[in-house]
Amino acid sequence: MLYTLFRLEGTDESTASQLAINTLNEYKFLSMEERNKIKKSSKNRSEIEKLLSEMNVKNARLVNKITSDIKLLSDLNVEYTTRKLEILSENFRKDRSLTIAFLEVSLLKLKTLDTDRKRDFINAVESLVDEYSEKTDTEILL
Repeated sequence: MLYTLFRLEGTDESTASQLAINTLNEYKFLSMEERNKIKKSSKNRSEIEKLLSEMNVKNARLVNKITSDIKLLSDLNVEYTTRKLEILSENFRKDRSLTIAFLEVSLLKLKTLDTDRKRDFINAVESLVDEYSEKTDTEILL
């Protein structure tokens, strides 16, 4: 968006691109490329954390934690975990927004349920997805 604004002001492509990147970096909205440049140019972990915004640092920690959890699950049952990751990957590829929004649903209240009740819950969610996939937007609103 910033690039487009600079272009509308008559700035050439290269300059508009650099101005947009500089503006975003100034406010710590960093692209993956910019984050990687910071990591490579930094001498130690504390310097990296100072340079990256708190949200980027928190995000990186959470991604690392999730990756660690997935690796643990893979060590326990690689076939099962791989099947689930394939579905998650496909969901992200087809609808990133819905997939990440669905991950916001907390399952902590279900922690004490036995395995059969948890399986029932998963089946009920799958049935609900099937039900909604067969409806039009108008039918859902009614």
